[in-house]
Amino acid sequence: MEFERRKKYHAHINIAPLVDCVFLLLLFFMLTYQLVEERGIRVKLPLSKTAETEAEEVTITITQKEEVFIGKERVAVETLSEEIGKRLKRDQKRASVSIKADRRVSLGFLVKVVDEIRMAGITTFNVVTERR
Repeated sequence: MEFERRKKYHAHINIAPLVDCVFLLLLFFMLTYQLVEERGIRVKLPLSKTAETEAEEVTITITQKEEVFIGKERVAVETLSEEIGKRLKRDQKRASVSIKADRRVSLGFLVKVVDEIRMAGITTFNVVTERR
């Protein structure tokens, strides 16, 4: 008497589509990932041991040639207070400004920029530095 053997069912999971999806997601995130780097105006910031990074409303950049920029727009120092006033819609006494000055800029020019910021009604400003 011959018995019929039971067929053994092997449950296999095909993971090739899963691996394809994972690699596609990885590729998607690698291509859409943006490095946080400010481009456009090159300045060498002074070094500081207690530097902090904060997001500010208005960023003023001063280059080595003593050119002043608000964002990426070049501004004359004499009209800096009016330009800041245009950019800040809400209460200017609570607003904050960051100054990114090249380390080779003269102190007198930096004080002139700070005076213009104060004439715009801003009482809080930061001088941005790099950590050593």
